[in-house]
Amino acid sequence: MNIRIASKAFALAALIAAGSALPGFSATTGTLSLSGTVAPVTSISVVADANASSLPVGSAVTNLKIATVVELTNNKAGYTVVLSSANGGLLKQAGGPDSLAYALRYDGQAVSFAGGSALVSDVASRTGGAGVAKELDISFASAFLNADSYSDTLTFTISAK
Repeated sequence: MNIRIASKAFALAALIAAGSALPGFSATTGTLSLSGTVAPVTSISVVADANASSLPVGSAVTNLKIATVVELTNNKAGYTVVLSSANGGLLKQAGGPDSLAYALRYDGQAVSFAGGSALVSDVASRTGGAGVAKELDISFASAFLNADSYSDTLTFTISAK
């Protein structure tokens, strides 16, 4: 008798399995898995103020706005921004010996160059979709310098954590 019941159960299971492959049968539920990937975004843009290219070198200047920097990342662990100066924080005379030391403020905080670079942002989260705008200001003392042009190049580098 157990053999008969087992045979009937096996036959029923085979019939159900075969029937599910037939076009006349349909399921009452179905699933669809959705997934996607967001590409990492880490960028920085520097918008120079008109003052950046027409500094009143030789005159005293205090916290003169020279640029707006926009930091942007979608990295949930955050990011860092390093500011580097080609001349180590000096405006140097083109082809001459004179130079003028200057000080910078980034987002209201003093920038201290060590070996020509400074960590100016260390953030433990992502930015908003529009990024974070930060002001860059310059200060320097008055000085009696050779008549000439003076310059330095600042480089901002953003890195995801």
